[in-house]
Amino acid sequence: MVSPNVDHEPGSLSSISFFAAIQCPLVYISNFFLTFLPELSGSALTIHFLKAFEKNVFLPCLKKEEEEEEEEEEEEEEEEEEEEEEEEEEEEEEEEEQQQQQQQQQQQILFVICLPYQPFHLRLCFISRAHLSFSLADQE
Repeated sequence: MVSPNVDHEPGSLSSISFFAAIQCPLVYISNFFLTFLPELSGSALTIHFLKAFEKNVFLPCLKKEEEEEEEEEEEEEEEEEEEEEEEEEEEEEEEEEQQQQQQQQQQQILFVICLPYQPFHLRLCFISRAHLSFSLADQE
């Protein structure tokens, strides 16, 4: 890293690579020139350097950051959409389950058929269409 005490030309490759390596914002570079090289702060070379730095280093960094932010926002939006879709699917499943339960409750048929047989009689209890239970009881 080039220190400010080292004599180097302000527009040289070493100073440009120094600022490019640390990727500092334009304000910091301006402050650097004003602090360490006050006699060059208004010169055409310094202005040219600042414009070149802004064009070649600072603006591409800003564009890259903006693109990354946009990608993050898009990812967040996609995640939110997926979550909303999952919630909608869950709600639909719950509604279907509720409808099935209501249909089952409506379809429940409760009646008892008693057929007397000797020595037993058979009781058929139809609680629902899916469930059949048979019970045999001794006739006294």
